[in-house]
Amino acid sequence: MAKRTNTAVWLEKYSRWQIKVQKDNVRKTFTSSTPGKKGQREVNAKADAWLDDDVSSPKRVDQLWADYLEWAYPTPDGAPVPAGRKKAVYTGDSYLLPALGKMRIDAVNEGHLQSIINKAYTHGSLKKGHKQRRPQNLPLSRKTLMNIRADLVAFFKYCRRVARVTSLNPEGLTIPQGARYKG
Repeated sequence: MAKRTNTAVWLEKYSRWQIKVQKDNVRKTFTSSTPGKKGQREVNAKADAWLDDDVSSPKRVDQLWADYLEWAYPTPDGAPVPAGRKKAVYTGDSYLLPALGKMRIDAVNEGHLQSIINKAYTHGSLKKGHKQRRPQNLPLSRKTLMNIRADLVAFFKYCRRVARVTSLNPEGLTIPQGARYKG
C-alpha cells in the first residue's frame, strides 16, 4: 500500500483542486472543481482510493503460472498427468514464460499478450532451441493459436478471480486474419 504524503492544492488559474500521486512508478493526477474544503477532501479521497487499490502485486508471472498449474490441474501422487496439464505446461514453457516470465503481473497488459499470439503466429515457439514438428516455412495453425489464446485467458482469469493480483481481462485477444486452417 502506497502512502500519500501531500495534499490537494487549489489552482486559482484553473479554479480546481489538484493532487499528483505516484504508485509503482505510475504518476496520476486527480482533480475536482468543487470549491472549498469539500473539494479538497474529495480529491484526497480519490487519490487515497487509487493508492489503496489492492490488485497490484509484486508477484511475477512465472511464480503465478506455477500456482495456476497446481490449482487448475492438481495431480495426486501416483496419478497420471492430465492431458490438459501437458498442453498448458507446453504453452507456458514455449510462449508465455519466454516473453513475460520475469515481468510483474501488474505490469502486463493486453498488448503484451497480443504480441505473444502474433509472434507465435509468425515464429512459432519463443523458447530458444525448441524443435517443432511443423515445417519452418508454415506459420502456426489457427487451432493452435486459439489454444494458446485459451490458455492465456484462463491463466489471467485465475489471476483475476482466484489470486486477485490483477484486474486485466484479456477477452479482446484476436487471432491474426491470415492464420491457416490445418487442412
